[in-house]
Amino acid sequence: MRHREVGSARQGAADAGRCSAEIRAGGSQRAAGTASSRGAAGGHGPVPGRPNPDPHGPARPGLYAPGVTTAGDQEKLAVARAAATLVHDDMVVALGSGSTVALVARALGADRSRARFAVASLATATVATTVGLSLVDDASTDRYDLAIDGADEVDPDGWAIKGGGGAHTRERILIAAADRFVCAVDSSKLVDRLTRAVPLELQPFALASTLSRLPGAVLRDAPPTADGGVLADIEEDLSDPAAVAARLDATPGVVDHGLFSPQLVRELLIARGDDLEHRRR
Repeated sequence: MRHREVGSARQGAADAGRCSAEIRAGGSQRAAGTASSRGAAGGHGPVPGRPNPDPHGPARPGLYAPGVTTAGDQEKLAVARAAATLVHDDMVVALGSGSTVALVARALGADRSRARFAVASLATATVATTVGLSLVDDASTDRYDLAIDGADEVDPDGWAIKGGGGAHTRERILIAAADRFVCAVDSSKLVDRLTRAVPLELQPFALASTLSRLPGAVLRDAPPTADGGVLADIEEDLSDPAAVAARLDATPGVVDHGLFSPQLVRELLIARGDDLEHRRR
């Protein structure tokens, strides 16, 4: 897989070399050891009686078996392996949620990473502890050296839609607390214009009142989030994502939305066919 740097030539040059070497080597095999999921610390689990679904879930086992994946899955696996090479043993790292992040966690477990991790979802916590990663207490950790997460769509200006798995509020908190955020995506996530419905997490208190201020919002048929929020999606004209984000930010009852600005999405790691592109803004 060829590696292409876009942006600063000096920033992260060593990372680029590590990414290329990892992909040429074909990545590490999954570690055999497992660890108890009870090692997850600091509020990763759902509110009692309120499971938090992650539709992406843990990675399919087949993604680590050569010759059994689609081209899209091969890209996802390649970008996950590349993202894992950015993690050093002395780091405290935030992991988001979704299938790409699950593959990142599996790659880190296979490499027996000694870094420490915070996670945005129960599904990520389960994968991380299963492959032997060490989790920190997110309630008492205020900064992270690096955050790694995926996206549902990314436009040419760097606006991203996240939250398909319903963990976007926690993802934003972790990303905002990180010194560096790398958004790892396969080529299918790159779009000319954002078109997906925008995920929402809503405060359950006075929900009907909140929905009256969000015409067109549709509640998901899903349990509450781990923090008790109500998940919904809203179709918007996203020709001006900044205006939509500002309006949603100002709407009482909206805990968070899935629009992530270019100020947050400053670094993209993209797998496209046989190429790996590291794009910085």
